[in-house]
Amino acid sequence: MGRSVEPDSLAPQLSRIRCPVLLLLGAAPHTASPPPDEMELLADSIPLFRTEAIPGAGHFLQEEAPELVAAAVDRARITWLARGALLYPEP
Repeated sequence: MGRSVEPDSLAPQLSRIRCPVLLLLGAAPHTASPPPDEMELLADSIPLFRTEAIPGAGHFLQEEAPELVAAAVDRARITWLARGALLYPEP
């Protein structure tokens, strides 16, 4: 999906994302990791962006480490709730 060719770039639209975004990445070596420049673009453009590496998992996180994925989502939810970020900010 990351390598697909689109007629328009999504980059200018990223700052319009108002919901928190958690990007989970497998920490085990695999070929599907996003390039550093794309990671930087996401971090710089999305107001509530967080990334976390899941140890021991590659591309299929939900299959390789479901308990760690669930724990990461819970941690992010608790953090964003504490910050009031899940209260649907005004556009």
